[in-house]
Amino acid sequence: MDKVPIFSNVGKPTNDFFTKGFPSTHKAELSTTSANGLTFVSSAERKSAKGNDYILGKLEAKYKWQQLQNSLDLSAAVDTDGLLKGDVGIVHASLPNLKVVVKPQAGKTTEVAFGFEFQNTNLSSASTILWKQAGDASLTASVVAGAGRGISVGLESVYAFRRSTPKPPAGLESIKALVNVKRDPTLEFSVYAKEQWNVTTDAPQPVQKLTVGGSYEHKPSTATTLYSLLEWDSTKKDSKAFAVQFGASYKVDADTTVQGKLDQAGLLTVNVAKQLTPHVKGNISSTFNTLDLAASDHKLAAGVLYK
Repeated sequence: MDKVPIFSNVGKPTNDFFTKGFPSTHKAELSTTSANGLTFVSSAERKSAKGNDYILGKLEAKYKWQQLQNSLDLSAAVDTDGLLKGDVGIVHASLPNLKVVVKPQAGKTTEVAFGFEFQNTNLSSASTILWKQAGDASLTASVVAGAGRGISVGLESVYAFRRSTPKPPAGLESIKALVNVKRDPTLEFSVYAKEQWNVTTDAPQPVQKLTVGGSYEHKPSTATTLYSLLEWDSTKKDSKAFAVQFGASYKVDADTTVQGKLDQAGLLTVNVAKQLTPHVKGNISSTFNTLDLAASDHKLAAGVLYK
């Protein structure tokens, strides 16, 4: 029997499809792996900030060591913006269901996250303390319980126990509850509700925000996967309060995958990824406004990965 996923991984394939599955900028990436498992990934990506385009370079190293039930995951990344990130995950054979995680970050912003993740076939739990250089500190805690028949329920809360400024005050920041149903490998859907306090909007004062939504993933065949997301935001009015996205992925052959997504604003994005050679993979992505095809804000992005 599979382990119960931690809270942040519930519904992750659908969220990743809509947020990470469609490149939005031109990017070139090179990945190499040595015989001992050490991987280096270097990339150059076109970015835009304050109306100016620039190239963001990034170098990342990953290493995974495993012996029996002992494992160690290490990764470190540095970019040309001067941001350095690390990620350490440790599992000891005496507690195979428990993983200790440390994530330091330095550069433009300095912070350290320390916590644990626990998983078995009935329950998962995660807790993280985040400290920022400015003096802010918060605790994120979550639990997910399996209810049988592929149903799991979860709860996550974020509590800020130290602030660098008097406003907003320290205290409970958010609570999120969800129900996830996974009948088999071909069908999974989730519904959730999230209450947030001291949310910054266009209003002169921080407001309270309620978000209700759901996600859906279905695989009608081995080549096709369908996705959808629906969300309602209490801080927005009328039709703007609803965010709807539909998407699909189709594997044309062993080397080619076509993806598409459409949102309530009429923005259609299509991405084609193809394994050009055994070591080179390319993709091209384009976004159109289907409600105004004559508009000049259509976008095109291309990427290439050598591995």
